[in-house]
Amino acid sequence: MRDAEALYAAGEKRLGTDDTFFIEVLCHRSPLQIAVVNRFYTEKYKHSLFEAIKKETSGDYMDTLLALATPPAEYAAMRMNQAMKGLGTNDLVLIYHVCTQFPMQPIREAYHRMYKRTLESDIIGDTSGDYRDLLVAIVQNRP
Repeated sequence: MRDAEALYAAGEKRLGTDDTFFIEVLCHRSPLQIAVVNRFYTEKYKHSLFEAIKKETSGDYMDTLLALATPPAEYAAMRMNQAMKGLGTNDLVLIYHVCTQFPMQPIREAYHRMYKRTLESDIIGDTSGDYRDLLVAIVQNRP
């Protein structure tokens, strides 16, 4: 695919990175198109577009490109898991993703596939009271 080859030419093939082209592709392609680009990139160059982004960029810029390259359901699942990982809960991140994601079913599936646990069980284990009950109700009842 042309985008995969062009991204390689704009990044790993040259000294320095053509950031404008990376931004162009990742901001103007659908999640499905980006997934196809990643598949072709991996087949042709033996590592993923994600690995190329990590090699070519850093910091918040890298994090943003990786977020753009990640399928939306997987990104939301990852952010919710990060919000509940370790001591304490990043409630703002958890609330944001639980309350703004439509539909929820692909996120529940991605969460289970990625972490081998249900999103509901992690919410129950990390929150309490009416807050927990509300988050679980939203996750379970939103299509």
